Amino acid sequence: MSGKKITEPRAQSQFFAGPTAAPRRPFAGRACAVPGPSGTSSMDSVSIRDVLQSKLAEKRRAAEEAKARGDDDWDSSQFVQLDQQTSNHVKSLIQQSDAIQRVRKERIFEDDVTEEEMEIIKQRVALQQQQFAEFERREFAHKAQRIRQMYRYLDDEEIREALKEGSNDVDEAIYQFSTAGYLTKLRKAIAQRHTPLTAAPQMTDVQRAKYEEMLKKRTRVQKKTTTSDARDKYRTVGRLPLDEALAQLQRAAAAKSGAGIDLSRAMKGWSEARIKAFKAIKTKPNT
Repeated sequence: MSGKKITEPRAQSQFFAGPTAAPRRPFAGRACAVPGPSGTSSMDSVSIRDVLQSKLAEKRRAAEEAKARGDDDWDSSQFVQLDQQTSNHVKSLIQQSDAIQRVRKERIFEDDVTEEEMEIIKQRVALQQQQFAEFERREFAHKAQRIRQMYRYLDDEEIREALKEGSNDVDEAIYQFSTAGYLTKLRKAIAQRHTPLTAAPQMTDVQRAKYEEMLKKRTRVQKKTTTSDARDKYRTVGRLPLDEALAQLQRAAAAKSGAGIDLSRAMKGWSEARIKAFKAIKTKPNT
């Protein structure tokens, strides 16, 4: 034997496996690689949103060209496009329409409609409504299938809302779903339509009565409250007429009956100018 040490590979446990390096695959839903001229993929990538935008622009350009040529007989924003293949149910509805009699009138506005003719008209209207409902159902199923090829998690109501906003255009709806926040906006609108926002009362009947009484008190004109000192200091007295002032002085003199008269009490309510004029009446009688 040589001096080299031989090591046997250690058996791995059935519970713990060694790390295996798996190659990372690029996210196919985010971008697609564009092959270069030499056969290898280049570093350039195109996002799905850019592809949808270019297809939508190409579709709009084709619609404008058809409109310029006068070939735009069909407007998908106002009518429901039908699938070329019709179901057995649609065929049976068409056969029922052929089986129903037709009402013909030579003078529409002059001849009256009989009860039998009215019954025929009602049958035809009801049949046309069934046909249109079936056509809408099949058309929506076809469009929903195309949209779910890109977004499998969408339900029927979300797809209907997107088609309604996109003028019944599938490509426009697919492009809008690639916009950030668009699905959240749709779900919010659907939730608000099913459960309308209602303001629940936050106050009880007793609290509401007290609140209304408080509002009434605020609207009233509050009287100013002052202290006794403020009333004595800022007392306002109306102007005393001359006849009443002289009568007040005579009553004070008669009450004293010749004794000394307290002029401050006898001239209560007089103005300073009137008091000065009364004291100077002997020297200045005209004042």
